[in-house]
Amino acid sequence: MRKSNLNMKFLAGLFTILLALSCQSGVEEVTTQEEEQEAPSELPFTSLALDDMSAFREVAGNWSVVGSVLSDHTQEQNIATEAGTGVLVNQNDDTNKDALATTWEHGDLELKLEFMMPKNSNSGIYFQGRYEVQLLDSWLKESPNFGDVGGIYERWDDAKPEGQQGYEGIAPNANAAKAPGLWQEFHIIFRAPRFDASGNKTENARFEKVVLNGIVIHEDMEVTGPTRAAFFEDEAPTGPLMIQGDHGPVAFRNVAYKRYFDEPSLDLANIKYQYFEIEGPITQLPDFDTMTVVKEGTTDSLLYRKLSERNEQVAYIFTGELQVPKAGDYLFTVYSDDGSQLFLDGDMLVDNDGKHDYEPKSGLIQLSEGSHEFRLTYFNNTWGQGLTVMYEGPEMRKQALLSEVRGGSRRDRPVMKIVPEEDPEMVRSFVMHQGKKLTHAMSVGDPSGLHYSLDLRRGALLQFWRGEFADVTEMWYQRGQPQLLQPLAMAVAANAGHLAAELSGSDAAYPTDQDDQLSLKAYDINEDNEPVFNYAVGGTIVSDHYEPADDGQELIRTIRTEKGSDKLFTRLAADDYIKPVGNGYYSVGGRYYIRFLDDSVKPVIRENGGHEEMLFALTDSSKEVKYAILW
Repeated sequence: MRKSNLNMKFLAGLFTILLALSCQSGVEEVTTQEEEQEAPSELPFTSLALDDMSAFREVAGNWSVVGSVLSDHTQEQNIATEAGTGVLVNQNDDTNKDALATTWEHGDLELKLEFMMPKNSNSGIYFQGRYEVQLLDSWLKESPNFGDVGGIYERWDDAKPEGQQGYEGIAPNANAAKAPGLWQEFHIIFRAPRFDASGNKTENARFEKVVLNGIVIHEDMEVTGPTRAAFFEDEAPTGPLMIQGDHGPVAFRNVAYKRYFDEPSLDLANIKYQYFEIEGPITQLPDFDTMTVVKEGTTDSLLYRKLSERNEQVAYIFTGELQVPKAGDYLFTVYSDDGSQLFLDGDMLVDNDGKHDYEPKSGLIQLSEGSHEFRLTYFNNTWGQGLTVMYEGPEMRKQALLSEVRGGSRRDRPVMKIVPEEDPEMVRSFVMHQGKKLTHAMSVGDPSGLHYSLDLRRGALLQFWRGEFADVTEMWYQRGQPQLLQPLAMAVAANAGHLAAELSGSDAAYPTDQDDQLSLKAYDINEDNEPVFNYAVGGTIVSDHYEPADDGQELIRTIRTEKGSDKLFTRLAADDYIKPVGNGYYSVGGRYYIRFLDDSVKPVIRENGGHEEMLFALTDSSKEVKYAILW
């Protein structure tokens, strides 16, 4: 039992009063730049069609396209499929165990996909058929190596002495694996090796970034040659994307990619500039027609610093001819501190005006091959400066257009962490959830390593994670303007919403927006120093409590009411699907599992707008529901 803290009840009551004041009807959620969605943040990926096997070279019968897959994570290499399309699955045996290769080849490649590994299964993704990123059930492994999920597999040389044949494998810098049978996400940026005109290699292949379940596990990792069991022994500018098929079942969905080749990039020619100085504070771009030019001339870039006579209260105009080598969609992003505007062919494409920190705004445009009129305006009032123009085009990766890329701000700043030691830590902050900044959130970190965040206004579970607790740098460093708490490990988002609601029946719609039916009354601190949240719902109180399971693998949630009612319901989960998978577990959209501690509990699972949701009635005879969350 944890050490008690007698002051916690007083602090909990004080917090509740402050929260109630902040939750009055006049307080609204923060509208974030993500919600505005003025332009996409990147050009769309090409989706790999999984209607049939036509995207791949012919193989044995171990590979197929199905409609869905489920896996019992307690059973060895268990996988079950349903007919349909959209999911690629490997079910190998002693006879059918071919690798799978795409019909297309790639050089540089940016790849996004979801994969599912059954218990103790094994596979691998080979870029150009040569360089493997490992797929393995590595759940809960404390010290992953190159052979675990996300590892860059070792190279092999039979000529070396025994015990030394394997070399250069690169372990992921963190274990971000989910439990077997759940969908996991990769985002991988691969740079192909480079060769001169005679075919001699001039640069090794590199994995510029590997992100597993939202956690960066590799950055700028060089591979000197094909990894062990590669499908080609040589190296080349291109090759197919390949997937290992002889080591166990594996499934894939939502596969999307961008191929980048040595295409010509955009060029900005005949660049001219005008430099202005402004007397007094400025909060937006000036009327340049009324101003006197201090200095003007030609330049070979958009590097404004070398043109300045001073740093503050200055403004610039850059003009030129943008040479476009290939017609298609182009995305331009202008980062500036303070304001800027980008015009192409006389029309404003990006409006990033105003006095603000180094922030991006984007614009999407379809350009024809040839020359286009370019105009960029920029001003800086005081303090920090910055102007960067980035672009992305057809088979052209995102890159800077003759401008400096400002960096170092995040990497160079100190990381401020909260580490729960003897007792749970409770932190009020803003939390990002599904693209929205929620302003009334609390995150609870437990010494066991299981943590969660709640939306206090709705009693909604937002996310949960295992590992280190919280990065609060954006709350406390310098001005702490974003006020965001960031999980320090792979976090899983929850979608159930309101803690509880009174419904006319089990077929009535569950509320999704904040309403007067539910309100936070207080939270208590129990004997283990864990918070117990109490909400008024209709005419009763509903409490919500989380605690780690004894084995440290599951987060146990208990929802209890003082007075049951046939109309009082709690929604435990909502996702694309909620399916039983064995041993009492339900798969919630393939993202996490739920298990009821009382085997007799029979929740209501129903369809709602193309999704499924799980409800439980808090009646006089069943005033409590307790379940485990596993991921």
